[in-house]
Amino acid sequence: MSGKQPNQRGELTAFLRCIENDHRKLIVRMVSRYAQLGVMQWMDEWKSRAWFHKPLKGKYIDNVDLWGKVDKTLKERESGSVRVEWIKGHALAKHITLGQTTEKDIWA
Repeated sequence: MSGKQPNQRGELTAFLRCIENDHRKLIVRMVSRYAQLGVMQWMDEWKSRAWFHKPLKGKYIDNVDLWGKVDKTLKERESGSVRVEWIKGHALAKHITLGQTTEKDIWA
């Protein structure tokens, strides 16, 4: 397995399979802040730096191969057809009370 962070690769791969195989409008709920923020905030910045984390040192972002596929797949879809939301993983009843998740998300 390539990449330093297998959990992040797993979350990103699962997201990629979702958007590759389901062409409906999607709201993807995930427990990975890395994948959620990557899709919703960081990807445009990464692309503007040609996927480099540290351009002057020639260091690519982690999982650059998967991020490229995610970017390509999202471009092929209708704009706005995928929304990504973060939910609290391994949530307890107190997390519902604190507004960090919903009962539906705990059992989904």
